[in-house]
Amino acid sequence: MNKKILLISPLEDFLINPKFFPPLGILYLSSYLKQHYYEVDVIHGDIKDIKKDYDFYGISSSTPQYPKAKKILEHIKINNPKAKVILGGAHVNSEKCALEALIDGFDYVVRGTGEKSLLKIVEGEENRKLIVGERLTQEELDNLLPDRDAINIEEYGYPIGDKKAITIITSRGCPYRCSFCSISCGRVDFRDYKKVIEEIFLLKKRYGYENFMFLDDSFTVNKKRLKNILEGLKDQSIRYRCYARADNSSEESLLKLMLKTGCVELGVGIESGSQKILDLVDKKTSVKDNLKFLELARKIGIRINSFIMIGLPGEDIESVNDTREFMEKTKPEAFGYNIFTPMPDSPIVVNYEKKIEYGPYKGKSFKDFITIYPMPYEKAVTKAKKIEECFVSTPALSREDILRIYNEEFERFIEITGFDPRKRDKKIIS
Repeated sequence: MNKKILLISPLEDFLINPKFFPPLGILYLSSYLKQHYYEVDVIHGDIKDIKKDYDFYGISSSTPQYPKAKKILEHIKINNPKAKVILGGAHVNSEKCALEALIDGFDYVVRGTGEKSLLKIVEGEENRKLIVGERLTQEELDNLLPDRDAINIEEYGYPIGDKKAITIITSRGCPYRCSFCSISCGRVDFRDYKKVIEEIFLLKKRYGYENFMFLDDSFTVNKKRLKNILEGLKDQSIRYRCYARADNSSEESLLKLMLKTGCVELGVGIESGSQKILDLVDKKTSVKDNLKFLELARKIGIRINSFIMIGLPGEDIESVNDTREFMEKTKPEAFGYNIFTPMPDSPIVVNYEKKIEYGPYKGKSFKDFITIYPMPYEKAVTKAKKIEECFVSTPALSREDILRIYNEEFERFIEITGFDPRKRDKKIIS
């Protein structure tokens, strides 16, 4: 008898709009299992949507989704006790969280890339309970598309102008190791640029999409490959948004090519206007280069969405003022502003007491620059409807100080940019 699998992404109702982005992670898993002739269904929802006639349940969970994932596990074990429940997703990138999930009752936990491990579990070839996922081969990566037909794709979309943008990922991973980040893997697996172009053509033809949201952690990191992709899109009349870093995107000819091929917005991780802060979190960018890049993007005509934070290690009034001055100088068209959230697998948390081995802070540890407080998983949110709590302090700023300054600066940034990220409507990028 053919085994039936249900893949679940708990609905992120803490987000401004949980239907901006479809759950691509489990859609890739669905495609991979279907390539091996398994019957798979997909749910982006809650307990009420889950049926009991499946042999395996795979749940993908970020840290703020984990309380929901646990409730779904409990529901399945009561209503279908013979079924096996597998947990994957960003939350269990932390070894501590992965072990905790096994204690909580998940039958298997997969850390990292999930396709091959999930197939082995379903086929009864995996005896381990805690599994580090195996990377796909280049051929597998190139030929795997998310199973967008498994959901009602028309319900989803990030607004660009008057039309929705469909999401696409052309690479997996990030080559950087920023200390605040929960995806600091230091490695990227790239899909062949020809396959990327083919996928875009397919999405235009099958679904009629003309707007695209590239979700690569840094779409511009491999400039040669990016230029090959853009050359293939020159005559496609598309519009797109993507993420970039100032240090790998500041080539004027590249930005002009991006504009020509339909780039309407770059999301850029600025993080702070303080060089001290950038150095402490190993961002490997400079305030000077960030300023130069934003000026160049404005000259060329690409809209910038600057992502910034408060509460990083070493934050004080001077660094807060530096960030405000940066925003006043650059006046980006949009911004995202958050309080640093100490995710369980971020280097700041993992290496909290470890001595820094080189540079100006040699001999010190993150503990000298930041204090981390217990954080309920459901509170580990960014891009939320509203941030009401802070789980860090620094030697110069208390938790209450950081939350107060965050709210004050948020209003100042709205005045500077004329943009309020909490009031996104259907025409946020024109």
